[in-house]
Amino acid sequence: MESRTVRKPLRPLSRTRALALAALPLLAACVEQEERIEVAADGSVEVTVRADGHVEDLADGWPVPLDGPWRAADADTRRWVDGVGVAGPGRRERARTLFGAGEQVELAVTARFPSVDALPTTYAPAGEPYADAYLTRSASLAVERRGGRAVYVFERTLHGRRHVGERLYDDVVDELPEGLLDDPAAATDAQLADVASRFTARAAEYAEGFLRDALAAQYVDGPAMLPLATFEQIVADGTARAGRALDAGALTDLLRRACDAERPGEEGAASEGGGGTAEAFEALERSWRDALRGALADGLANAHVPSEVLHGVLARLEWSFTAYDHTDDLGDERLRVVVRLPGRVVAGNWQRLEDGAAVWEVEGQALRGADRVLRVVAVAE
Repeated sequence: MESRTVRKPLRPLSRTRALALAALPLLAACVEQEERIEVAADGSVEVTVRADGHVEDLADGWPVPLDGPWRAADADTRRWVDGVGVAGPGRRERARTLFGAGEQVELAVTARFPSVDALPTTYAPAGEPYADAYLTRSASLAVERRGGRAVYVFERTLHGRRHVGERLYDDVVDELPEGLLDDPAAATDAQLADVASRFTARAAEYAEGFLRDALAAQYVDGPAMLPLATFEQIVADGTARAGRALDAGALTDLLRRACDAERPGEEGAASEGGGGTAEAFEALERSWRDALRGALADGLANAHVPSEVLHGVLARLEWSFTAYDHTDDLGDERLRVVVRLPGRVVAGNWQRLEDGAAVWEVEGQALRGADRVLRVVAVAE
């Protein structure tokens, strides 16, 4: 994981996520986003951002910016801003109430900026404490006069995401017995117990990684107060504490409930059982994360570190949770970027031209571990 400053006040998570359970008919977080950038001859920029997805997905991850200079471009977006809000807790619930659970909605906003340099790097609102945990962007524009012509070189960079790993359940799917996901209702207790064991083992690896990343921040960006022996003890205690939040027997029972919901011939069982199981997995993840928070806070308090260091390390843990969630969500999202420059497009790495504008379509998964630089050159005579 990347390093981030620890000098931030402790804030609660703005959202929680259910563990992805591949055997269940759960909704996937899939958002189609389009960003249209039009550069004028004077260097000013008009930007329109659209996002299309289920209301639950639009309420998470800031796929469209809604505060500051951005203006709602249609009635649904104005309704969203007025009824759901641009920030703060409870947005998902308000969105469901206003538009209906699982409904497909498109949001669209527009804004003008004096220059490319003024474009925002994130679409998260100003009050979001972990804004840089979400997808970040940057842009540059060079304009030169050559041979009586204006040459424009524009670059838009979608910054890569540090990919920690898939959701805990997804991370063990490839190791499951052949055919288990094809016919989950036929799974034996032994098979489910094996899945639960693999799940808890992988969860321990994830727990250790989150704890080490958070604690290392006080060495990298803080006063480096923890003796190494104390560092390792907090990691060990926290990993064990998180493991106790994932009781293998209870997890096996939960998996059995998920499989029972898939039994054929029981109309409505899948949706009803699946929904209940999804809530149970969400509660399980909350318990697991709360165990990490509690272990980290207790370990630092017992080490008698100053409160600003303790809160900074805990803030780093929350940043990591947020970045992990958002990176996972981006995996099946699609981003379309359209750039129009003065003059005629002559070169670049665009995928195609549409009415003289350069167009790229980027799968969110392509941003795991790598930047994507979009480049276009245009000449105006």
